[in-house]
Amino acid sequence: MEVIHIPSLVKKTGQTDTIKFEECISDLETLTPVRGYLQVTHHGNYLEVKGELE
Repeated sequence: MEVIHIPSLVKKTGQTDTIKFEECISDLETLTPVRGYLQVTHHGNYLEVKGELE
């Protein structure tokens, strides 16, 4: 996963950053990697975090 720095998040369009990922999780017994995204939006005094995985 990537680090999201709030000062750089504020400068992005819509103050939003989306990270797509495809990773294996060692404690999860599966043959395929976990795929999904994590979206973080800065709203002044709080962060909105959304995510989806398969």
